[in-house]
Amino acid sequence: MSRSSHGGPGQVPSWDEFSQDGAADGLRPGPWLAALAGEAVADLGRLDEGQLLGVGSAARRLAAHAGYLELMAVAEFARRRDAQLEASKARGDRVRSRDGEYPAEELGFEMTATAYSAGLLIDLARNIAGRLLRARLRRPGDHRQDRPHRALPRRGNV
Repeated sequence: MSRSSHGGPGQVPSWDEFSQDGAADGLRPGPWLAALAGEAVADLGRLDEGQLLGVGSAARRLAAHAGYLELMAVAEFARRRDAQLEASKARGDRVRSRDGEYPAEELGFEMTATAYSAGLLIDLARNIAGRLLRARLRRPGDHRQDRPHRALPRRGNV
């Protein structure tokens, strides 16, 4: 049996943390939540239905966090390749021989994906990273929206 923070070696941990409003309900995604969820999955037979749903919810938070980490890493990779490409252009390097010219192909190879799907991921990552940066730079109390105005009237305003 694994060693858990919920008991000593050889003790069965209590899975109440995964009950509604339990301690794991408010844990941010990270190593602690991942370890706790991993231990819970290894002992699914002891969890009640509410705790099973709590483990599922924790897994979704972890997956969303992993997606965020991937997008931020891809956005930084794309930013660096853009800078390399601009520097290569400034040096007068030949087209198709420039540094940073094929970021989607590089990323696709690394992620075992097509260059097309890697290019879509790069575009998505740039978009989200840019929005997050703008949101962080926005002053408190500034409630302007980045979205265009509604094209259709709201219900009751016809």
